[in-house]
Amino acid sequence: MAELLVIVKSKVNSKDALSDSAHWKRGDVVVRKPDGWAWSEREKTSEMFRIISVSLIVSKLEALEAKSDSLDIKGVPHRLRMLDFDSLPLALAVQFNPPRGKPIIELTTAQLDSITVLKS
Repeated sequence: MAELLVIVKSKVNSKDALSDSAHWKRGDVVVRKPDGWAWSEREKTSEMFRIISVSLIVSKLEALEAKSDSLDIKGVPHRLRMLDFDSLPLALAVQFNPPRGKPIIELTTAQLDSITVLKS
């Protein structure tokens, strides 16, 4: 199993589109950690993040974390994929909207596969 810290609330810079593209967006995977990771209180309680626990094989995790060759304005490569929470069944999708419920949301491999999409 692995745990993923994901963004559920986009940061927006409406004054500068280039700068805005460097901000985290809803569905972005911030980091992957081993099952049972000691997440900070902020990570467990913030409306900005959710933690997903899922059993995935390494190749699928690596595909989810794959980065493009292009860099944002901070010189950081963009991830190629994101999670589309709104395509989950409603009972699961609501867990990715405020108010925050459980500290860690468990998804099956099939559920995570079904919401993994290429970024546009």
